[in-house]
Amino acid sequence: MAIPTKGEHTVTVGAGEFTLAFTLGACAAIEGQFEGRGLQSILADVQGDDPKVTTLLVIIWAGLKKHHSLTLDEVGDLVTMEEAPLWGEAIAKGLASGSSEARGEANPRKAAKAR
Repeated sequence: MAIPTKGEHTVTVGAGEFTLAFTLGACAAIEGQFEGRGLQSILADVQGDDPKVTTLLVIIWAGLKKHHSLTLDEVGDLVTMEEAPLWGEAIAKGLASGSSEARGEANPRKAAKAR
């Protein structure tokens, strides 16, 4: 079951139901595939009229890592171009639901001071 406040969102496609989880590890995995680029820059690649399919694939793969043991190649075989908009919507909801603004917090919680 997806936990929206933890950046998770479920998507149902022809192959079944999948939960995307955009944890810190997932976001780091995305950045790790695009050396030297930050997450916001990478996410911009899938917006607009000319989205980059490779970037979409990496984002889906990273989001699936927590709940599904799939390789990048397996995710490439799983996701169809016809269903890409469903995945895009799930990515947007997953990333938005995990943000402090979506939880109604003015600012993210601060780490406790070291003792």
